[in-house]
Amino acid sequence: MCQKKHQSSNKGFSVVEVIVVVAIMAVMIGVISVTYTVVKKANVTKASRTIDDLLTNCREKAMTNSAKEWKVVIDGNTAKVIKVDSEGNEIEIESAAIPSNVEVYVTEDGINNYYAKDNPISISFKLLSGEVSSVYTTGVTIKGSGTNCGIVSDYKNKKQSTITLYYATGKHTVD
Repeated sequence: MCQKKHQSSNKGFSVVEVIVVVAIMAVMIGVISVTYTVVKKANVTKASRTIDDLLTNCREKAMTNSAKEWKVVIDGNTAKVIKVDSEGNEIEIESAAIPSNVEVYVTEDGINNYYAKDNPISISFKLLSGEVSSVYTTGVTIKGSGTNCGIVSDYKNKKQSTITLYYATGKHTVD
């Protein structure tokens, strides 16, 4: 009698199979990390556009609608258009979220940076003319003798977008 011994054909994974799986995982991790970084950097552009839109709306309202004051307040991860009525009451007209991974700060001379996460930053416009009347934060007037200031959206010093705000006209550009 001839009996065949049954040997198990399950020998585990070959080295080639393990290398292929590791290579696929490495490619997937690379794609995910690049996508994550691209999305985070895109938030910088989104933050600048959001603030730019609010500045435009606020300036237009200051030139056409009566109120004691019109201002944009950037407070951490929120930006708001606020109307101050004749009695001094602040009425929020419009607000927008700023992505949480983006830091916003104002700089006039490139040396002093005033971060919105530390204290709210306010930008006020003159009625009828639309000029910038003040740029300030708690206890500090940022608008000095210069002609403009920069409102910077920053992602970990890797990606920045700057809104240049011109005091004399109230106009602004996004760089």
